[in-house]
Amino acid sequence: EPIRLSNGVTARVIFSIPPSSTTKPPILFLHGSFHGAWCWKEHYIPYFAERGYPCVAFNWRGTDGNPAAEGVKKVKIVEDHCNDLRALLETLPSILGIKQDDENGIV
Repeated sequence: EPIRLSNGVTARVIFSIPPSSTTKPPILFLHGSFHGAWCWKEHYIPYFAERGYPCVAFNWRGTDGNPAAEGVKKVKIVEDHCNDLRALLETLPSILGIKQDDENGIV
């Protein structure tokens, strides 16, 4: 499912949100090189989701159908990935319904 990150990048993300309210923290799955969020979908996400954990698997720029960006042919891995991860973490609370505390970030 594509989402718009706070840095303006559109990213493909796999979500599994428990149907009922939970106090368990969300689990963020990040893949390595030459993979995509799909690598978590078959075993890991169902395992944790069945136990009540909200799960999010993120596709990095330039992987699994995520464009690198308009006119970009090569992703600057450290810089772009860090910016996208920061933007994802800023975006997730509203998607997952997580309350934020101004002093401590995500609670």
